[in-house]
Amino acid sequence: MPSTRILLAKRLKLTTAALCVLVLSLAAPLLLHQSRAYSLAENGAQSLDRFRATLLAMENVSAERGPANGALGADRPE
Repeated sequence: MPSTRILLAKRLKLTTAALCVLVLSLAAPLLLHQSRAYSLAENGAQSLDRFRATLLAMENVSAERGPANGALGADRPE
């Protein structure tokens, strides 16, 4: 008959393994969700960078057209 100490060691190992499986099975979906959320946030940040660059380009084009718009809208001397 195995000693009580060996039985307790086996039970401890089995309990530890069961707890590890339980914790990992609960943590895996959370980690996947956070990974997806991070990916979406990264895509959003890239989109905002592109949008900002577009707005800056539009501002520069608008600044160049400003004097021309004033000249086109001015009354002609007759």
